[in-house]
Amino acid sequence: MLNFVKGLIKPSIFLSIGLVFTIVITYFICTSIGFDPEKLFSDSNVNTLSNKELTSFGHTKELFMNNIIVPLQILVLAIIPVPFLHLIVLLKNGAMIGIIFYIYNAIHLSTGNGDSLLFMIVKGFLPHAVLELFAFVIATALALKINQWIVRKILHLFGKRYEGMYSFKQLLAYSSFVFFVIIVPMILLAAIIEGYITPLLL
Repeated sequence: MLNFVKGLIKPSIFLSIGLVFTIVITYFICTSIGFDPEKLFSDSNVNTLSNKELTSFGHTKELFMNNIIVPLQILVLAIIPVPFLHLIVLLKNGAMIGIIFYIYNAIHLSTGNGDSLLFMIVKGFLPHAVLELFAFVIATALALKINQWIVRKILHLFGKRYEGMYSFKQLLAYSSFVFFVIIVPMILLAAIIEGYITPLLL
């Protein structure tokens, strides 16, 4: 179990770097393409993270239910024996964040309302996003292991042998531990921070 969890550290580091790079490069691609801020402001139909009609508990519950779908999507795609297919979900989320950053900054520059992009990131994004996104990263690292195991099992049917492979029961037990003991609590804590603390910072 310990070796299984330790094996997630290295890919998580590389995936974190890739996620940050995706966010940054998407933001600068949007900036280089350029959009009319006034038109963007009038045409955009972006859901804000805070829903005033919900209580803090209701908002937190909604955030948790929405965010838990992401690692589930990643793990479902890992079952398909196509290497790295599940990376699409993580990279898509990174690209969406980059686009949201651009939209926020364009609206801020156009109207002068709200904090600067930097302060918005520090106050309204990082407090919950560090946990939330790292949970997605760990889920993707776990998916890499699951997908690798499935691909190797298929290759084993054609005579290719791999030493030291986990049994199906071990893989299921270890993966369940990572999901329910590490990923789910991180997403829950991120939702609590975003639902209760982030509104106080904005």
